[in-house]
Amino acid sequence: MLGTKTTAVGASDYESVQTFDSWVKNVESCLKKALSTARGVNCIIRAVYDVLNAANKYVEDIYECGTEIPKSIQRIVDNCREIIDICENIIKISACSKGDDDSKTSPICFTKLFNTTCKLTWKLSETLILIRLLPSNTEACFSNATKQVEQSFDNFLPAVTQCVLEM
Repeated sequence: MLGTKTTAVGASDYESVQTFDSWVKNVESCLKKALSTARGVNCIIRAVYDVLNAANKYVEDIYECGTEIPKSIQRIVDNCREIIDICENIIKISACSKGDDDSKTSPICFTKLFNTTCKLTWKLSETLILIRLLPSNTEACFSNATKQVEQSFDNFLPAVTQCVLEM
């Protein structure tokens, strides 16, 4: 999917935004169920760690390219930095979910986790849109790093869905 579009905004870009809006709503629906128990919170935290690791690696990989970073890539790097901050906040907040796997998450803890994880979902969606709008002639080093982070971010919804299935 990387590099299949130009930077011009057209009808297919609007469809892409609609697709991501649906993706976000699916994640939010799964989060409501998954974050209701300690088992679900632990599962979501594993998915958050995957995103955190991918975002950190992406930022490192981009700077290792050793050339000037194009503006389109810099926007993705900036989003990844925000994603890193959000992930770290989710991990800190998750400490409020204690007890055995089947214990219910307190309403205050649930609300904090849900809101912050939804914020992550929206930032992932925004970043995936930026990735898909990259020009097809993006330098190979940047393109390769971006493909890796794109795959990780795309895996967030299936990971959250799996958390619900494991409950």
